[in-house]
Amino acid sequence: MVTRSKDNKTDKKIEKTGSVNKDKVGKKEGNSGIPDGIKWFSAVLILAVAIGGFYYSVDGNWPWLLRVVGLIGAFGLVGAILLQTTQGQLAWNTIKEARMEGRKVVIPDGIGWFSSVLILAVAIGGFYYFVDDWPWLLRVVGLIGAFGFAGGILLQTTQGRLAWNTIKEARMEVRKVVWPTRKETVQTTMIVVVVVFLMAMVLWLLDGLLGWIMRYLLGQGG
Repeated sequence: MVTRSKDNKTDKKIEKTGSVNKDKVGKKEGNSGIPDGIKWFSAVLILAVAIGGFYYSVDGNWPWLLRVVGLIGAFGLVGAILLQTTQGQLAWNTIKEARMEGRKVVIPDGIGWFSSVLILAVAIGGFYYFVDDWPWLLRVVGLIGAFGFAGGILLQTTQGRLAWNTIKEARMEVRKVVWPTRKETVQTTMIVVVVVFLMAMVLWLLDGLLGWIMRYLLGQGG
């Protein structure tokens, strides 16, 4: 009994030291030595320069394809920088854990709505800004793609999921509706036509009778 208790104590010590060492190694590997504030400032600065250069070089000699590729590259670089921050690592780890567990990644409602509004604003502004530079087909395709992308983001929010579930439930209820057959449709249509004809005849006779009575009372009868 004494030897077993000693063995258990030693195993617990080994587990504790192992977990502490893993935490230290993880901290050393995750810490790049650059403060998060500098990373965020660099990301914002790169985005500002990329977007400014994209619009500034419209009248220059740079083709639109080169400017678009440069803007996409700037966004990729900014994403890589933000993934090195504490918030970026937490978000990336959350996404990986959700994918490993088979869960859906839930986007916060504020981020989802802000991203959708920003994408739509940029898309609509670019659609009218590049009227003289880009062909209308390319602008329309880009605008449709932006609307689709923004809609996909909104579907991940709480309101979007509720709306989508409501639409699915409505479709299920519509499928439960029993539509009449051709024979039933013809029969009900004929019934409606006959009833309308009879009501028209009754109203015509009643109108004629009331008219004759009024003429008789006023002394205009034949």
